Amino acid sequence: MSKQSPNDFQQERRKLNALVLVTYRVTQKLPDNEILKVRIQEAVLDILKLSELAYFKNKEDINKFEASIRTLINYFELTQAQNWMDKMNFVVLKKAFGQFLIEFDNNFSAISVKPFVAQVKNFSGPLKPNTRKVDLNPRQVKILEHLQKNKISEVVQLADLLPNISKRTIRRDLDVLIGQGLAIKKGKTNGAIYELA
Repeated sequence: MSKQSPNDFQQERRKLNALVLVTYRVTQKLPDNEILKVRIQEAVLDILKLSELAYFKNKEDINKFEASIRTLINYFELTQAQNWMDKMNFVVLKKAFGQFLIEFDNNFSAISVKPFVAQVKNFSGPLKPNTRKVDLNPRQVKILEHLQKNKISEVVQLADLLPNISKRTIRRDLDVLIGQGLAIKKGKTNGAIYELA
């Protein structure tokens, strides 16, 4: 396995931080007295903590990191079954954490987590009519990270962040994030401002 640079580590950390933030935003919409809300927030913080150790490629730490993501996904499935909110939120979160695990496995892991990742990737839970499953692509994750860091953004700023991507594609990515309840649009097309939901 090739040695990973500090920049690779920082990039993976930023992706995970963005997923943690999105998870927190989604769980804020759950009932206040619901124990699953607390468990999800605790689990996602555990994942953040364990990721720091897992990047050092210790097999035991990697196993704990993988188990913490499994636990979080199980919590998502339990919460999804309660019908408190749009189930698609949890489908997207499960897929996003599964995708993160694929990238972690490819870039950092000393052991294979592919059997578990395949289960997450192939998940197709019940969806609302006329709702499509959507994977967060790398551009969309980058947009979420940018919104997390800068609070608000315009398409022009995102075009600077994604220099080889057209504004039209960026708007489509934003529409996907808005449709999944991860971002909010304020204003008209050319002067619109986007922020995290």
